[in-house]
Amino acid sequence: MAAVSPGLSIIAGMTMRARRKIAAHFFVHHAISAEDAVAYVPQNPVAQRQFERMQRKA
Repeated sequence: MAAVSPGLSIIAGMTMRARRKIAAHFFVHHAISAEDAVAYVPQNPVAQRQFERMQRKA
């Protein structure tokens, strides 16, 4: 098994943290369908990219 570089581990961690925080925002507001939509403003570039990616997959 190849070793994972520390940089990749950090990026993966930041990505997963951003995705969890985005999902938590919508769950807290009970916004789980288009009818329940609420505003979301990403707080950093990682969150912005992940939010855009999540929107494309929806």
